[in-house]
Amino acid sequence: MAEEIKQKHANGNLVFYEGPGPNRTTTGYDLLSISPTLVQIGSSSNDIDLKVLLGSGTEYALFDAGNSRLTMNAVGAYFTNAALSRAIDIQITPTTADRQLYMDIDYGSNAKEAAYVIASSAKTSGETTAVRARGQGKATGGSTAEIRGVHAQGIAFSALYAGTVNAIYAEAIAKGTSTVVTLRGAMIACDSEGTPTSITNMYGAHIRVKTSVAPGTTFIGCLIETEKFGGGVKADSLLALKTSTWTNGQAAVVAVIDMSAVVGKSDCHIRFGTAHTPAGTTTEGDFWYDPANNVLKFYNGSAEKTISTN
Repeated sequence: MAEEIKQKHANGNLVFYEGPGPNRTTTGYDLLSISPTLVQIGSSSNDIDLKVLLGSGTEYALFDAGNSRLTMNAVGAYFTNAALSRAIDIQITPTTADRQLYMDIDYGSNAKEAAYVIASSAKTSGETTAVRARGQGKATGGSTAEIRGVHAQGIAFSALYAGTVNAIYAEAIAKGTSTVVTLRGAMIACDSEGTPTSITNMYGAHIRVKTSVAPGTTFIGCLIETEKFGGGVKADSLLALKTSTWTNGQAAVVAVIDMSAVVGKSDCHIRFGTAHTPAGTTTEGDFWYDPANNVLKFYNGSAEKTISTN
């Protein structure tokens, strides 16, 4: 039978303990120790689980000391502190573990979201970010390590099925009667700051598509698709290229489109459909295929011209 819980004062602390005698000098163990600056549960000789119950008696949270694990039920947690720059601050000391923070959520056949983060702000300038990830290199010597701010994977497991697998699905939405200046589905920025000693290669976006099995219908490196659901909407361009003003006498662009690294044979470099005659007013530099006459045409600013082999 367990001993009754007793209390004592030791070194200025109020201690609740279980064990014989008024001072618990040899047997028993401390349950709770309270000082002006610290509340300690358990001691070096025992593990004590901490359970928090709701008014209905339902378990809200359990800290399992033996397994160093915190378990919370579906009620969840609520944190609020507008006075601090970090309402929640998690700092993890590196260990030999491959993953310092690991979350595994299995919903079975239910369609759910593992994490849902909402960042709301009434600011009229600046940035509001829901999730920000940073991979930071701290190597002091030469390094070929690949640093990833975000590594997202969409996976269809062996012997299982999936309709569409997205590693990253980004969506920008203008809702209701909102007023938006610029709406971007994805914004990719590749910058250098300060004066780096050396940058060998720099890509604004690098898209890699590889497969060991030939797709049954389509294999495309990059697909740009537009869709409208309102009247009077016309896409200005499916792909627009733009450069900013360059200084120091450098040429702005060496090659607008460079296909010199295309390996193997291709049926064609550029394929036109059968209905690409300009639908409206032509602009200088427009280039299109005329299916009625099976020729390529361009507009030089004053007249339509046919591209010939002469």
